[in-house]
Amino acid sequence: MDKQFKEFTYGAWRFFAREPEMISSWIGSYQTLMHESPVKSNRNRTVFAFEAGGRRFYAKLSNPEGKAQQILSRIKSKAAKEAEAFILLESLSIPCARLEAWGSSGHLSMIVTEEVAGAVPARNYWFETASKGKEREAFLSALSGLLRLLISRGISHPDLHAGNILIVPAEMRLVLVDCVGIVRKRNYNDNHVFNTLRTLGFMRGELDEKEGTALVLSLLGDASNISKALETWMKIIEFEERDTLKSWPKRRRQIEADDPRFVIRSGDYFIRCSISGLPMMRGEDISNLEQCGLSSVKMPSAEAEERWLASFMNEFLRRKPDPGEAIAIGMEEAGMRIVIVRQKHN
Repeated sequence: MDKQFKEFTYGAWRFFAREPEMISSWIGSYQTLMHESPVKSNRNRTVFAFEAGGRRFYAKLSNPEGKAQQILSRIKSKAAKEAEAFILLESLSIPCARLEAWGSSGHLSMIVTEEVAGAVPARNYWFETASKGKEREAFLSALSGLLRLLISRGISHPDLHAGNILIVPAEMRLVLVDCVGIVRKRNYNDNHVFNTLRTLGFMRGELDEKEGTALVLSLLGDASNISKALETWMKIIEFEERDTLKSWPKRRRQIEADDPRFVIRSGDYFIRCSISGLPMMRGEDISNLEQCGLSSVKMPSAEAEERWLASFMNEFLRRKPDPGEAIAIGMEEAGMRIVIVRQKHN
């Protein structure tokens, strides 16, 4: 056990923490905090935020379903496994969120990390700022540097993507979060390298073939093998598109359920969110379409819904925007729906 962490108990919980007093100050009310400050959740885990000692932290509570998973969690919890990953990264000087504590109570387990001050998700920063601004080259350099470090250290991350990487824009510093499953491989082979390089795939809509190939080339360690770099870049695109199509049924259900990550309601209209998560128009723009470069088309509901869903799919596949793609869709009325689209320019 890392000597930085002290073992202590609180009720039925057994923790290992850098600062036991920090855990003791809030763990008794963690269920209240989960409901008051949730960040994200599903059936098996809940992430929530809290403050202690003037600092902000995130706690992830794992609650596995099924007796088999609960028994396995009692033997070695998810929090303990992820804590090992954080300790490994820290020992290898790989930037990651600061691990503060982990613990378990029966089959429940919890891991606590400190907030990375000034950080935002790298994915959001790319789409909203860096992809079209002066920060583009610096961002690509920082991301390449992180991936190069992971490869050189033999790190395998089963869920490495831009949503699990934070960036501190003021320093152009990248930090790993959500480190479940990270291990160091003794035999780090081409498959491990490719899985790490796939992280670049989220930018395939903004990077042309030349840029993508150059990025891959800089990471392969063989500056002369341009053909291999191009082949790898095209393979990254192929795999990303395959996974997009595979996940489409789930995404479609979320869109049809008006999941706020994809759809925002404004009056009688549903506004599409871009891949960055931001609404593609404002509610007040609906009464001022022409000045916003938009127009409305009334069509049968089935046709409108088909265009609405196709517009999402087109962006998920990272293809160029269709001039007639749906930006918003109105409520159904007498079998018809209004679709707001971009104006076509000659």
